[in-house]
Amino acid sequence: MTSGASRRERIIGITALLVSRLSAILLSLMILRAVGTSISFGFVAAWTVGSFPIYLASTLVPMGLGVSEGGYYGLFRTLGYNPAFAVTLVIARRCITLMYATIGLLLVTFSETVKRAKARHRERDPVGVSVPALPIVVAEELD
Repeated sequence: MTSGASRRERIIGITALLVSRLSAILLSLMILRAVGTSISFGFVAAWTVGSFPIYLASTLVPMGLGVSEGGYYGLFRTLGYNPAFAVTLVIARRCITLMYATIGLLLVTFSETVKRAKARHRERDPVGVSVPALPIVVAEELD
């Protein structure tokens, strides 16, 4: 897949992936802070390292149903935090994912609708939109 990619394209791809992952972590930390979790450097380090295996395991199940909730519940319990915060985090992130999916579905639907409307318009008027020609007035005619 990457055999034809240039070095610049690979760097852009890796950068986009890192920015995406960092923004997901930041969003998760904002959700945890909003529900009342005290956030320290130690917590962030333990949560980041501990959540990676949970993330990998949850990719084997559609939307990580059950795996994410149980994994984060156990992780937070092990770290000494309220496990309800973990389940809240997973459900909030799942809601965000569903919102992104909804926006994507709407964009695809509208895009297909516009394509069909343009195709129907072309069938009715294959030459293009008929615009009546405006008379060109030459300066000599005005005299």
